[in-house]
Amino acid sequence: MEFQNFFFPDKELDLEWFKEQSAQLGTTSIHAPFIDLFPGSLDPLIRGVTRTRFLTAIRQATEINASHVVFHNAFFPQAHFPDGWLERTVEFWRDILT
Repeated sequence: MEFQNFFFPDKELDLEWFKEQSAQLGTTSIHAPFIDLFPGSLDPLIRGVTRTRFLTAIRQATEINASHVVFHNAFFPQAHFPDGWLERTVEFWRDILT
């Protein structure tokens, strides 16, 4: 079961309720915020906000005992400069996952 309520970054969530549901369902995941978030952005401020939102999702997933978090890399070849995107994204995920 995937809880999608978590992709609204400003929505108040009753984490205890989700924790209870997760315990009843067994394996659960949450869908992290993704709208306007870009791990490989050219803008370090955007990467910073993305980092904050993703770390919040990881913390919330841990609190409710979710086994997975779904993230989006948000790369659109028609809209983003490919130069350096992969390097910035790899650096972003290394930072998040350590």
